[in-house]
Amino acid sequence: CIVSYLDKILTEGQKKAIHDQNFVIVRDDEKYKIEVVLRWTEATDEQIRSYVNGIRTHAGGTHESGLRSAIGKAVRNYMEVHDIKIKGITIENSDIREGILGILSVFLSEPMFQGQTKEKLNNPEMTATGESVVRPALETWLSGNPSIADAVVGRIVLEARARQASRDAAGEVRRK
Repeated sequence: CIVSYLDKILTEGQKKAIHDQNFVIVRDDEKYKIEVVLRWTEATDEQIRSYVNGIRTHAGGTHESGLRSAIGKAVRNYMEVHDIKIKGITIENSDIREGILGILSVFLSEPMFQGQTKEKLNNPEMTATGESVVRPALETWLSGNPSIADAVVGRIVLEARARQASRDAAGEVRRK
C-alpha cells in the first residue's frame, strides 16, 4: 500500500509533516489505474516518487508532469475560491510544491518508456489524465479540510516570502 510506504519515507527521512492526514486518491478504470498519496512537510525539498506498473521512474515523465500541474492548479484554485490574497508576493509553482512528499503509482496496459532503462514515461495522454484525476480531488480535499488547507497555504506563503527576501537580498548585494 502506497500510504504506508509514504509514512515509512516520512519516518525514515525524519521529515516533520505540517498536517496529520494524507491526501489519497485511487482511480481505476479499463485504461489505467492511478494511485496518489501526498503530504506537505517542513522540508525544503520536493520529493515525488513515481512508478509505472511497479517500475520506479527516476526521471519522471508525463504522469509526474500531470501530477505537478494538478497540485499547482488545485492549490491556486483553492486560494482563489477562498479569496486568499497575499499582497506583494507572487506565488510560484515551486513555492506550492516545496516540502511536498508524494508517491504516484500508475498502471497502464501499454506504457511507452524513454530508453531501455524505463526511467521516464512518455505516454502523452498521461499528463492530462493525471491532472484531470488529481486536481478536482485535491481541491475537494482542501475545501473539506480547512485546517489542513490553512497549514498548507501558510507553508506556501512562508516559502514565497523567503524566496522573495532571498532575491531582494541578492539584488542588494549586487547593487553594492
